[in-house]
Amino acid sequence: MRYGIDIFCSAGTAAKFNQTHRLHAVPSGQMFQVGEFKVLPFDVVHDAVEPFGFLINHPESGNVLFLTDTFYSEFTFRDLNNIILEVNYDMAILEANIKSGKLNPAFRNRIVTSHMSLQTAKELLTANDLSKVNNIVLIHLSDGNSNTVSFAREIGAATGKTITVADCGSEILLNKTPF
Repeated sequence: MRYGIDIFCSAGTAAKFNQTHRLHAVPSGQMFQVGEFKVLPFDVVHDAVEPFGFLINHPESGNVLFLTDTFYSEFTFRDLNNIILEVNYDMAILEANIKSGKLNPAFRNRIVTSHMSLQTAKELLTANDLSKVNNIVLIHLSDGNSNTVSFAREIGAATGKTITVADCGSEILLNKTPF
């Protein structure tokens, strides 16, 4: 908002910010439009007030699923072209970090009830029709409880799709068609 960018979020999230003309509270399940972007916010489960995932449509990128800060989605989606998905941790790595003392056991419950595991991400992806998906972008990987290379390999093997792990400064082309 400081940089002149409008923010669209739930009323619960909006209540955490100073109210400005750049802050727009939108209801879950009600599509809104910003320029050529049509956006459908939907409820997700996280330890925040009214968190959302978003299904975004644009003529050039098609249907983009943006899903982060949740440990699962009760929804399935059709006609997706691109997916941007949190894959935060692997349970085996998490448990090994707790056992070795690298991670305080008190953090375990918060992680597993508010962030998506590799296994859950694979289940979510395979529950959806991915026939039109060009890109799956993995985001919000834990610094200590994930492995970039193995996550990309496992998600790619499960889906047969192009996998990119977002990194600071990355530019990823999200076209509706692969060419």
